[in-house]
Amino acid sequence: MSAPARWPMPDGSSVACREKLKMLSENHAELAQMLQDAFEDAVLMGVEPEAMREIFFELVRSLQSPKRSADA
Repeated sequence: MSAPARWPMPDGSSVACREKLKMLSENHAELAQMLQDAFEDAVLMGVEPEAMREIFFELVRSLQSPKRSADA
C-alpha cells in the first residue's frame, strides 16, 4: 500500500514541507509492513481475518492525540 497522495492539515491545506512528507511516508511504509506481518501471523495461527481487521480498527480508533484539543 502506498502512502496517501496528500496529508491533510486541520485547515484543509496539505503538508508541504519535504522533511515532514519524507517522515510521514517512511512512517506509513513501516506501519504498513508491521500491520501486514502481524495480520499474516494472526491468520496463520488461526485468527479469522475479519476479526483481526476489526482488532486493528479498534486499535486505531483508540489512538490518543498528543495535542490538548480533542481530535476525535
